[in-house]
Amino acid sequence: MKLAAKYSHLNGLEWLMYHHPTYWDEIKDAIASVDAATCKTKISREKTMMGKQLYSPGDLNSAYKQELGSRGWLNARSNSFYVTDDANLNKQIVSLEIEE
Repeated sequence: MKLAAKYSHLNGLEWLMYHHPTYWDEIKDAIASVDAATCKTKISREKTMMGKQLYSPGDLNSAYKQELGSRGWLNARSNSFYVTDDANLNKQIVSLEIEE
């Protein structure tokens, strides 16, 4: 697969290229390694494209996950965060250990 366009959410790409340029190289290599033709498994049910074979988003995501996983990337998500207007409480939260 080829990288046709880039979108840099909150200048994330620029930050990544400045602070961790080798990560960006790994990401580009992983994208290039994915064989998009094998991910064209979805059959359209839309009226204007009935029966047309399309790229399956799930298959593409799995292929990217496999390529990045083979390079040692982990799926690390942090779904917990806290927001408050109280500056003192913010300081206390930031100083907590992960387990707490």
